[in-house]
Order: sequence, then structure tokens, then C-alpha cells
Amino acid sequence: MAKARRRTYRPGATRPVSTSAALTPVVPERSVDGELQRFFGFGTVRSPLIPSPYGDIVTAIMTKTLLGLALLYAGSAYAQTRAVAPVPQMELCSVPLTLGMTKSDFVDKVSENCELIKPSAGDHWLLKLKGPNGTLEGDVMLTDGRITKVSRSWTPTGTYGASDLARSLVSAVEAGLQGRDNATARVFCSTSHEPGWTTYSMTLDLPNHREVSVVLAENPAKVPGELTMLDVAEAIVK
Repeated sequence: MAKARRRTYRPGATRPVSTSAALTPVVPERSVDGELQRFFGFGTVRSPLIPSPYGDIVTAIMTKTLLGLALLYAGSAYAQTRAVAPVPQMELCSVPLTLGMTKSDFVDKVSENCELIKPSAGDHWLLKLKGPNGTLEGDVMLTDGRITKVSRSWTPTGTYGASDLARSLVSAVEAGLQGRDNATARVFCSTSHEPGWTTYSMTLDLPNHREVSVVLAENPAKVPGELTMLDVAEAIVK
């Protein structure tokens, strides 16, 4: 049997390299988590449903998307809470009156169409349309020179019955709802007795600084069985 020949190489000589080894590229190992940290800015949690490395990539994309949606929702909710509600206003004498309006501005605007009547002490004014047949439009209260309450009368005029009172009350509530079909309201009722007088009052406290009130008063000693005073009103109150 022929003896295998052993090759020897001199120091410094180049050893032969196989063709297959020379054609195989050497790819440096790269961490998927490291690449995602570089691309997305954070590490990943390996998905148990999708094999690695695709599970890492999908998980990172989903996490990024959900985080963005959460931030978008939070920003929208914050913007809604910061939105400024419109200042409540009510039209009297063909003029829109707002809470906080100065007295000088109020007087200048309503004086063109209405007379201002001071019924009692304090900064309280009744507004009556000008002319021989002018009707009462409402009243305004001010504190420290600014409007704090505007009230519009829905009281029936002339001779009226129970149906007229009911119609006026419904109309006042509809106006207070400002186009909404319904709203949550707080209801306050009271009955007071004074010498010769009994007064019944009810107030509906509606959203956006609005209220509707009904006040009935009777004097049995003077007018037995009949009301001597009725007031149905819608108001904006600070």
C-alpha cells in the first residue's frame, strides 16, 4: 500500500484555501433587539405567537402604534377639557345680553328699544318695551357693575287659564334647553307663608347657567280662590 505523502510548508508560505470556503461570505452577527433599539428607540418583548426574529419586529410595530394611539386619545381628551364653553347669553329688547357685561354697555344697548325701571333697592332693573302698549321683556340684576342675572318673562298676558300657564311653562323649559331634547336638571321647590300671603315657587336648574322658575302667590283674604301674582321666567345666572 502506498504511503500518504505528508505536505510540509516553509515558514511564511501561503497555505491553499478551498474554493467553497473562499466563496462563503462572513456575516457579522447582529442582535434583533439591538437593531430595533437603534430604529425604534426602545427594546422589544419577544412575541410568543410569531417566531423570532419576526415576532420582535411585529411586536415593536404594534407597541409603537398603540402608544401613538394612546397619546392621540389622551391629547384629544385634554383638549376637550380645556375647551372654553361659550358665555351664556339671552336676548332682551332685541339685544343679546351676556353674563359679565358691564353696566354702561348694558344700558347703552337696551335703551334704544326699552325703558329701564328700577323696582327696588339694589342694582335691579325691569325692561319694558317702549310705546303705549309696551310689554315687560324681563329684568336684569348686576353686582359690582356687571350683569349676574338676566331673566326673560314667559308669563301669559291678559286673561289666562291653566292651559295658558302650562303652555308658558313648557315654552320656557324648551328655551332653556337650547335645542336639546332633554337634560339633567335639579329641581328646587318651596312654599312660604306670610300674613295674608302664600307663595309657591319652583326652580329648574338647567345646564350652562340656565334656569326656569315659576312663582305663584295668592291672597285668600283679598281675592279668595284666585291667584294674585304669577311669574314664569327663564334666566341665565352666574
